[in-house]
Amino acid sequence: MDLTHFLVTIRKAAVPAEPQVEIFTTPTTQAIPYRIPAIATAYDGTVVAVADYRYSRVDIGSGRIDLHIRRSHDNGATWDDIMMPEVMRGDGDKTEGHQKAGYGDPCIVGDSESPRMIITACSGTPGFFGGTRTHHQGWARWYSDDNGATWSEPQYIDEEFIYSKFDKSAYGPIRGWFVGSGKICQSKTTKVGTHYRLYCVGSSCRQGSNETANWVLYSDDFGKTWQFLGGCDESPVPGGDEPKAEELPDGSILLSSRCTGGRNFNIFTFSDTRCGQGTWGQVAFSGSGNKGVTALSNACNGEVLLVPVTRKKDKKTMFLLLQSLPFGSGRANVGIYYKALESLADYRTPDAIAKDWDGRHQSSYISSAYSTMTWQKNNTIGFVYEEDTYGTSGGGYTIIYKNYSIEQITDSAFTYNPSVNGYSLTALDMGAVVDDVTSTDNVGTIVGQYTPEAARLVNDAYSEYAAHPSRQQYERLNGIIGSAPRVKMGLERYYTLRNYGRGAKLYALYANNATELSVSTNRKAEKAMWCIVPTADDPEVFYLVNKAHPTSMVGPTLAVEKRTVLTSNPKEAGRYRIVSTTQGLSKLQCINPTNATYPFLHLAGDNVRIVPWLASSPANNAPSFWYIEPTDVMTGIEHISLPLNPNAAATAEACYDLGGRAIQQPQKGQVYIKGGKKHVE
Repeated sequence: MDLTHFLVTIRKAAVPAEPQVEIFTTPTTQAIPYRIPAIATAYDGTVVAVADYRYSRVDIGSGRIDLHIRRSHDNGATWDDIMMPEVMRGDGDKTEGHQKAGYGDPCIVGDSESPRMIITACSGTPGFFGGTRTHHQGWARWYSDDNGATWSEPQYIDEEFIYSKFDKSAYGPIRGWFVGSGKICQSKTTKVGTHYRLYCVGSSCRQGSNETANWVLYSDDFGKTWQFLGGCDESPVPGGDEPKAEELPDGSILLSSRCTGGRNFNIFTFSDTRCGQGTWGQVAFSGSGNKGVTALSNACNGEVLLVPVTRKKDKKTMFLLLQSLPFGSGRANVGIYYKALESLADYRTPDAIAKDWDGRHQSSYISSAYSTMTWQKNNTIGFVYEEDTYGTSGGGYTIIYKNYSIEQITDSAFTYNPSVNGYSLTALDMGAVVDDVTSTDNVGTIVGQYTPEAARLVNDAYSEYAAHPSRQQYERLNGIIGSAPRVKMGLERYYTLRNYGRGAKLYALYANNATELSVSTNRKAEKAMWCIVPTADDPEVFYLVNKAHPTSMVGPTLAVEKRTVLTSNPKEAGRYRIVSTTQGLSKLQCINPTNATYPFLHLAGDNVRIVPWLASSPANNAPSFWYIEPTDVMTGIEHISLPLNPNAAATAEACYDLGGRAIQQPQKGQVYIKGGKKHVE
């Protein structure tokens, strides 16, 4: 049936307008555009907002960008005129490595006990991906001692606290550092030095590649000096984009990282807050698949904030976690997700944080992007975000401010309650956490799992905590959980490496022949057995030597999608760093790869080839994780005699391979028989 001559009426949906203020306006395409807002509340209650003013029209590193500031003295109702501090004005000089060319992507915090404030921002040229170890993007710092009215000259702190630290790390040198814009987190409970501790976040670009990674820094002197939380040997979010940080109810630190479709989360759990000691968890993705925060068809920066609340329907006290981002599709429809943290089980692990968010409030209904927020003195939220209010296309947005109560964001389901105690909430459910830690999923014989002795130690420590709960006892328990004995690899036996992400977890790493690496379900075959041999210069880096082909070692990872092979030449062998979770999942990172961005052994989708790929988390990159399981087959190796110099002459002692053949020139890393005993040359 055909329909003709009918009327269609289209009208805009009626969405009640929320009060808002344009604090930085980009009115036309020709206007110099604003971007990248940050906001904080000063000691006297002044709300201070700062944003990029982009003469260059593009990201930092490309030319002149200034920072502009506006202040409100009545919780965002009215705002002073725009401040254009001379000390935050770029000069546009594009000479490589020139720090004063521009300042962009600011982050800010006001001290909770004094009028002191700090702003840090990326600085200079070149851009993030355009740097080298010697000429790279910088990191600038300014102070105010009058609640943001005036600001100091910039100080450049990137070399002292960032680049030089990576030079000495296992991660290796970097060529770019990008500080996370928005809110610097100040602890509400940890004061070790002169001020309550600060947590600032950033991303690195690895020397020799475009590989990115996230990091968290902390400072106990309000930003004068900085240290890496958990060190800078291994990133808490490998491949991470722009991050944010927030303190959880138990004092742990949540890292929230921008990614396509939602956020990546990780948590640093303290074993000694005063010394900054503890452990990172395992990255968890939050998106539509686990009812998490969802950024449909976009990856965009957003803020994370924790607020103590009471749920109105049952009067239960708890915390509310907020995460802002564009709902999408694309960079549009910015709003705020919220999740109730009723018990420790809701925030103990990244997986728990990532799933089952409760609701969301939409702030913008048009093109919109970056956002951030601050808790104001009137117990409401100051929320700022980028919006294409005037339909411009000149490389920027108008920066919108809105003031929200908790009731507005949650449709009156929750209300602010400053009396909620995070450590009391934590204590209620620690027993369930210990039960999970010592479960059969975490205790066993797979490399990385806890040993039975570890389970006993953890249970004993919990008994002491339960008898005398305190922050100190909680952190002691965390320390024992983090350091309890775990299954390690040994030279005395062979292992199988079973893939976690493909083929119902049945495929094991397999040597088809002396040169071809693949997988097989026949895990009892000698071709599926591997001796994991530490290198001479680093006992935490390993060669993988096959039992059936004792002169064959796994080679290095090659170009993307190019198959990893076996080699009998020790100089061409792959060198692998192995990191394992308590669930027995290990990732094998090649430290001499062809492409440093993709250094992990990964089972391709054809279930045949071993190729290089990422290994940010089991949820994101499951085929890059392996169960390393001991066999009952012993190697007979009693000691290692690896020359530090790979070109050193072989010993004159009679030497045979495992097949009994005489070897005139033993090769480094191979298993041989000398004097009637097996050992590794």
